[in-house]
Amino acid sequence: MPLWLAIALPALPLQLAARAIETAAPLAIVEGPVQRLQVAFCNDAARRAGVAAGQKLAAAQALAANLIAVERRPERERDALLELAGWAYQFSAAVTVRDDGLQLETGGSRRLFGGHAHLNREIAAQLAGLGYRAAFGEAATPQAAWWLAQARMRGLTVASPAAPEQLPAALAPLPLAALGWPAGTVDTLHALGLRTLHDLLQLPRDGIGRRFGTALLADVDRALGRLPDPQIAFEPPQCFVAALELPADVVETAQLMFPAQRLLRSLEGFLRGRGAGATELLFTA
Repeated sequence: MPLWLAIALPALPLQLAARAIETAAPLAIVEGPVQRLQVAFCNDAARRAGVAAGQKLAAAQALAANLIAVERRPERERDALLELAGWAYQFSAAVTVRDDGLQLETGGSRRLFGGHAHLNREIAAQLAGLGYRAAFGEAATPQAAWWLAQARMRGLTVASPAAPEQLPAALAPLPLAALGWPAGTVDTLHALGLRTLHDLLQLPRDGIGRRFGTALLADVDRALGRLPDPQIAFEPPQCFVAALELPADVVETAQLMFPAQRLLRSLEGFLRGRGAGATELLFTA
């Protein structure tokens, strides 16, 4: 029976900067025009200093004089997800890359890893070793698994429906705001007094279709297993190439061992997925 594991990575740009260096200093990811850079994400140390998303960089620097500011690079985020997909290939031959995470079909490999609970623990432990924080969702359909991961990312406690018949009950309590729908759609649903998927499913399907179009209902039907939901499978590259951009200057050679260890862990997963080995490693700066 298919079983999907969704791995959602909250504040991915911040995680990419934080995993490259050991520091307790305030750290912020900034984006926008060069003359009007704004904070998009910040770590706990920055928040304790009063920095918040949406602030201008100059204002943030006034609050935290030792703030490390890193400009956001969407292409680096995509590269990191592809690198992570290559690592995840050791656990499943069916890996899908999403905008801020991954999905793995683990139903076919759980026996190899001693059951799905042991497999999930191994994935979580290795992710932590790579320097990532993740929210997980597990379900019989990929869309349901992703929704559950998004709900957990918001701090909600949700069930993990392994069987298709468990999907309606498990998904019903999910807040509509956690389903990834456009903000305008969610605002309209809220204006109608609808807060959860259960509320939405109580309405006549014809009325939902006329008001919101067929895409919303199709999304629900894919999550519930009523419609097929084929995923675009990730194809691992022939060669392993990975990079970590240091958000601050390195003044001691020993400081390079921290990011190097994380690159090596990523390489280990890539090699396991391909049943391969390495005879030479090349590090460049």
